[in-house]
Amino acid sequence: MSDTKPKPTLPKTFRTETHPPVYPICPWRRTATSLDVDFDVLGTAFFISDDGGLFVTAKHVVDGYLGEPSMLRILHVDDPPTRMLELAVIALQAHPQWDLAIGRIRLPPQLSVQRLKLAEGQLPVGEPTCVFGYSRTIHADLEPERPHGLPGLHLSMDPMFYAGRIDAYHLDGFGLARGPVYVHTAETLGGISGGPLLRLSDSAVYGVTSTGCEAYGTATDIRELLDWPITFLGNATIRQLAGNVATNEA
Repeated sequence: MSDTKPKPTLPKTFRTETHPPVYPICPWRRTATSLDVDFDVLGTAFFISDDGGLFVTAKHVVDGYLGEPSMLRILHVDDPPTRMLELAVIALQAHPQWDLAIGRIRLPPQLSVQRLKLAEGQLPVGEPTCVFGYSRTIHADLEPERPHGLPGLHLSMDPMFYAGRIDAYHLDGFGLARGPVYVHTAETLGGISGGPLLRLSDSAVYGVTSTGCEAYGTATDIRELLDWPITFLGNATIRQLAGNVATNEA
């Protein structure tokens, strides 16, 4: 008998015909002669609205760019990967206390993104969950295709899906994570920070990935996002924008 743990299958509800509902986010500077990408800061983001281009990620992923959010890009890669769009961040705000950030991009015409539902309930201990994001993204530089051309950049961006269960809920943080957080048993590695903690039964977001390791992970309670006044939205809250943001109670 093999002791190898079976890999979980990505539920169909978490994937559209063209793209999974999570996206890499990282600093990205393109000039006429160069392309500079800081992969040490690469994380995961997910959208919570269609028309407004609102996205959520972890504060520590974008903390160094709050003063210049236009340096950040959300990378939209088709599935299968046939093209990549660099979606510039035009607004960004970090939570004053917890590991949460919300931002906005300007969606190009006719580009659709899948938004995820935000839950308003609390997950019980033992609930089957998963984390989803770009924990194993790698890159490789390519030689220019023609003389005097720009170097190419190959991104192996395959979002990873890790299943687990809720182990505990802490109001005052756990480990390096601060504030109300879930602790779960899903593998949580670098690059997946900012991705969603999803309940398997309804595909709703209950947390935003903060910290972790191979044995466990933490996720900030998504309810901390719902009533937080967002400056670039005229101090409106996500709950007040219920027409644009789908919510789902536990």
